[in-house]
Amino acid sequence: SEISTGFIRQIGDCLGLLRNPLLRWLFGFEVLMVVLNHIPYKFYQPYLGLLNSGTAFNSKTALAAGAHMAAATFVAAWFARRSARVTEHIGIQRVLLAAAAIQLFIIGVMGLILHPVVLLLVLFRGVPSGLSRAPLNAAVTPRVPKRQRATYLSIQSLVGRLVFSMFLIGLSNAVVAPVGTWPVLSSLLLRSVIVAGFGLVLLSISSINPKSSQS
Repeated sequence: SEISTGFIRQIGDCLGLLRNPLLRWLFGFEVLMVVLNHIPYKFYQPYLGLLNSGTAFNSKTALAAGAHMAAATFVAAWFARRSARVTEHIGIQRVLLAAAAIQLFIIGVMGLILHPVVLLLVLFRGVPSGLSRAPLNAAVTPRVPKRQRATYLSIQSLVGRLVFSMFLIGLSNAVVAPVGTWPVLSSLLLRSVIVAGFGLVLLSISSINPKSSQS
């Protein structure tokens, strides 16, 4: 039908925008960050549960997780307000790569150490998203025509979530020990660091000068 043909053409036009080197790099960054940002979000409650296991706080894990999320959101908002200023000083790609490196560091520490002090570090898990969201949108928006913007961003989001789903499937297939133990959680987090770290290295060595990628 005419509607489906137009929809397919719209998708093709949006994918064609990835011929722009910077847009392609930003697209890859967003996919990586969907994976990175979801890892501490999905695993910090099991991490907290292991810390509370056998203590008087064991039944309060869900409540503690909610309070921790609220505090992490506040910290992220504080950094988000300053993201534009930071970007002006060091440039967008350095900000984005730093955001990914921060999240990778948090995940790595979670995977190496089971200790209440690590929860203070995990409070900063929203900082990478806060630092990167506004600069990323500011870089993408002028390079995508207004009539294609919603579709392009939807495709970008969908690809990120599909990659994260496949990532989780890969992690689950790697688990052979009983689920719900520290060795399993540690293994999952450290495997995540290795895979996501490889993606970060690829982005780092393929950085594009924004001034040379104006559309």
